[in-house]
Amino acid sequence: MRKDVIASLLVLLMLAATGGYMIMNDGTDNDSPDNGDDNNEIGDEWDVYYVQSRDDLPTCGSTTLGRLYYVASAAGFETCTNVGWAFVNLTGPAGSTGLTGAEGANGAQGPAGVNGTDGADGAQGLDGTDGTDGANGVNGTDGDDGADGANGADGVNGTDGTDGADGADGANGADGLNGTGADGVNGVDGHDGTDGINGINGTDGQDGADGVDGLDGIDGINGINGTDGQDGADGVDGHSALARTSPESSGSNCADGGIKIEVGVDDNDDGVLQVSEVDQTNYVCNGADGQDGVNGTNGGASANSMLTSISAPSHAMCSGGGRIMQQGFDNGDGGGTAANGQLESGEIDYVMTLCTNMVVGLIADLDKSELGSHPTYLEAVGNTLYFRFDNGTNDYELWQFDTSTSTSTSNPSMVYDISRMNSGGDPRYIEAIGTTLYFQASDGTATGQHGTELWQFDTTSAASSTNPSMIYDIRNGTISSNPRYLKAVGTTLYFNAYDSNGQELWKFDTTSAASSSNPSMVYDIVSGAGSSNPLYLGSVGTTLYFNAIGGAVSGYELWQFDTTSTASSSNPSLVYDIIIGSDGSYPMYLESVGTTLYFQANDGTNGQELWQFDTTSTASSSNPSLVYNIWPGGHSYPTHLGAVGTTLYFQADDGRGYGRELWQFNTTSGASSGNPSMVQDFLIGVEGSEPNYPQAVGTSLYFVIEQSVGGGLWMLDTSAPSAISSELILPTPRTISFFDPQSSCLTEEVYGDKVYASTEHGLWQMDPASKSGIVVAHGMGGCHSEIIGDTMYHSVYFDGIGYELWKYNFTNGAEELVYDINSGSGDSAPEYLESVGTTLYFQADDGGGQQGRELWKFETTSTSSSSNPSMVYDIRYGSLDSNPNDLTAVGSTLYFQATDGTNGNELWQFDTTSAASSSNPSMVYDIWTYNNGSNPRYLESLGTTLYFQANDGTNGAELWQFDTTSAVSSSNPSMIYDIVSGSGSSNPEYLKIVGTTLYFNAADSTNGQELWQFDTSTSTSTSNPSMVYDIVSGSGGSNPNDLTVVGMTLYFRANDGTNGQELWQFDTSTSTSTSNPSMVYDISAGSGDSNPEYLEAVGTYLVFWAYHPSYGVEMWVCEPVTIVTYS
Repeated sequence: MRKDVIASLLVLLMLAATGGYMIMNDGTDNDSPDNGDDNNEIGDEWDVYYVQSRDDLPTCGSTTLGRLYYVASAAGFETCTNVGWAFVNLTGPAGSTGLTGAEGANGAQGPAGVNGTDGADGAQGLDGTDGTDGANGVNGTDGDDGADGANGADGVNGTDGTDGADGADGANGADGLNGTGADGVNGVDGHDGTDGINGINGTDGQDGADGVDGLDGIDGINGINGTDGQDGADGVDGHSALARTSPESSGSNCADGGIKIEVGVDDNDDGVLQVSEVDQTNYVCNGADGQDGVNGTNGGASANSMLTSISAPSHAMCSGGGRIMQQGFDNGDGGGTAANGQLESGEIDYVMTLCTNMVVGLIADLDKSELGSHPTYLEAVGNTLYFRFDNGTNDYELWQFDTSTSTSTSNPSMVYDISRMNSGGDPRYIEAIGTTLYFQASDGTATGQHGTELWQFDTTSAASSTNPSMIYDIRNGTISSNPRYLKAVGTTLYFNAYDSNGQELWKFDTTSAASSSNPSMVYDIVSGAGSSNPLYLGSVGTTLYFNAIGGAVSGYELWQFDTTSTASSSNPSLVYDIIIGSDGSYPMYLESVGTTLYFQANDGTNGQELWQFDTTSTASSSNPSLVYNIWPGGHSYPTHLGAVGTTLYFQADDGRGYGRELWQFNTTSGASSGNPSMVQDFLIGVEGSEPNYPQAVGTSLYFVIEQSVGGGLWMLDTSAPSAISSELILPTPRTISFFDPQSSCLTEEVYGDKVYASTEHGLWQMDPASKSGIVVAHGMGGCHSEIIGDTMYHSVYFDGIGYELWKYNFTNGAEELVYDINSGSGDSAPEYLESVGTTLYFQADDGGGQQGRELWKFETTSTSSSSNPSMVYDIRYGSLDSNPNDLTAVGSTLYFQATDGTNGNELWQFDTTSAASSSNPSMVYDIWTYNNGSNPRYLESLGTTLYFQANDGTNGAELWQFDTTSAVSSSNPSMIYDIVSGSGSSNPEYLKIVGTTLYFNAADSTNGQELWQFDTSTSTSTSNPSMVYDIVSGSGGSNPNDLTVVGMTLYFRANDGTNGQELWQFDTSTSTSTSNPSMVYDISAGSGDSNPEYLEAVGTYLVFWAYHPSYGVEMWVCEPVTIVTYS
């Protein structure tokens, strides 16, 4: 008996035993899994599967989502949801107790059973416990002591000396005989004699006999286990085994047809079983139809029978699929017929719906922004930071931020609307003296009385119509004096201002009232209407330093003014002419640390670099001097200098591809290759974050990042330099996209459950599950990439190197240049990357002028060198381009579009197993003869057949195919069907295979560009290929593109004429209808376009880039979410 029949009977018997269930199917389920499932389907028309226990359930994933399994060991049902397997409670309400049935008659005595075989011998018994230890044996007797040694001879008496210390006691005399009389008086003790030498020890006596062994002691406690040794290094991953199944027609392999199973090892690790990788082929053949069995007798039904019906919901209800389970008694409720074995609508008591829909959400807002500007011109008074800011309402005004308090709706806040008009007061060059702020501003009065003049704000008083206030109208009327580069020396404010004498150095004594002589010009360096134009004012002690032009010096150089001395023709004065001539060294961004002045300058040799001037020493050819050449051969452009303690911070670019970032220089240590150094790469990529306006508040450095990504007010905690602690305090409110699809492109690859996007801001790793993104590598990414093993190859741009081939290792996170093919700053611009085994093929140009853009290869298992990568062959000999593109591998053969300069753009091939020669690579066939070119594009393969768009010069651009296993001829390659008959073109684009069906964008003579399909397993006809659905009726066309597959669902971008360019889906396993295909989500609501592009499948997720009015262009995710409802 067949296994599925046994399973069916078991389930039905168990269900009947547990409650009299009868499982039935109403025949409306069109989503039944095929019989290739490795579990048992209960009947060929059933969507209920049988397993013995929960351990036998298959993996819950996209292929089993929504399936219902009966688990015998639990006597219940489990269903696959998006969160895993879930128990389905099918138990209905308890029925009334049935009548006791009559006792059945005793059965006849059965024959005696045959004696059973002897049982197997019992297992060996356990060993008995050890006996107790014996008593200890008696100790052996000691041996005799050895004899005493003889006394040593008496020593010679010494000569009498002077009365000294008593001599040593002599030896005891022999005892005299006992007298008979009474004891006499004891004599005086004699001196003790010297001790004799010890005698030699006697020999040891023999050991006594061993005693009887004592009883064994109790075993000691086991010692502590030693620490585990270190794990050995992981072995190299083996190649995966792959299998491919396909229908087998009736023939010599299977008389009645069947399934062809091809198995092999994925030698090139591309996840696809290539023809060359097939190691074994087997066939599972259909058996011949058996004779129909005899019809069984009709089973009985009762009104107490519980019936169950399982069906699929409509696509409009559940776009990601699902199941509807209905239950009820066959009792005829609602006008039904009782006990007819059919669950009718009125009999339904319970409904459980498992519904999966695709939900769209933002992965990560890499550019946090809305409308407005960056904060600028930072200045601190105590713990309060003041700056210029535009909130999108008041234009540029003076704002404040209390650094000792968390950010909130009232912190930061606008100080006062100086302009009180939409033009803004536009405060700049903010400088503090004590608790008073000074700055340039315009009150923007309606009468236009004042231009841009010098203003002040008393931070200890409340803001009002008189605070802040203009100090003095230096240039009376509506014309501006335009005070700039404010710098305090003591209580005097110095600045650049303009009056009839041009732009010169001015001062304001803050301790005196403003008047016609306060503020005043310090000195007319360039007399008359000419200007010395002092810029970038800085100070050391009581000396003011600045950039100016004047006197005998024709270029901008470093000047000084002794503020304690009277101004004269020699005060202010030139410090030193760093670069003689009209150009000038142009010192900028002056900042002091102690008695040393730091600034940016150019000596005409090293470019714009960081310089220093020791103000305690006389100026000379070595003072001022270059601190360090950060970008040799280029310009590091150190700007926006600021100091915290003895550390100088500034913005710079060292030319290594990081862009303009925050740098630091420890002024107490000598300059070296590690000092100055970059603090942090805040914005990955060659553009850099461009940190500006540094301002110290205690040990914290505040600065502004003006780029669109991560822009805003930042704080760097300089007290922990070994563990960089930086924080975005106030994000810039501005809508600028992280990625600009109009000016650049990106490429994506999927590795594991992450997607890697090579963008203009570096290589980003996106996790669609956690909806997060991090940057993992530098460089401006190009448009092409390919994965081989655990390495991603892609085109990346760095300053000084250009666009070249780079590789990123997913395992260790290392990124490195493969080789500088076009040496120097030129671009080899590798494009159209495709792998065959472990060899990477691509289009490139070495820039040598001998060849143009040709086919190149890189052996990834060999070390890169001047010969690896290498050009495969110069197809179009000389400096012109063959321009190979749309590289696609079929087995070990590489197909692509190219031109040899004679035949136009045609289909070419390269046999990667043979050496390159004048005949390899070669043109497949000259589809449009002469040098017109058929221009084959959008190459897509299914098995050994290649599909593409081509134009033969007669039928227009149509859908073509090439059987790679057959000889080339006038009918191979061939046009599949002339969708637009005659010379018109259907322009099939964005070809994508789902199963054995080819989907593409095309237009016929009536309907415009719509979604089309071609069943590759069926002959071509007037209905194959065919339009899937006319999303925009008539000639308009929805123009579907960027076709991508997740499971059996096709996703694409389309425009229905109402909602703009949005994300759409088509369930290829379901018939087309008004709700299939359908729009997934209107990301940019209304008629606006979200323009989803770069669609990529990551497991059951779809990731893509799209525009939203609040976020700009960011990465989004579309994920399946299953909801279970009961009614």
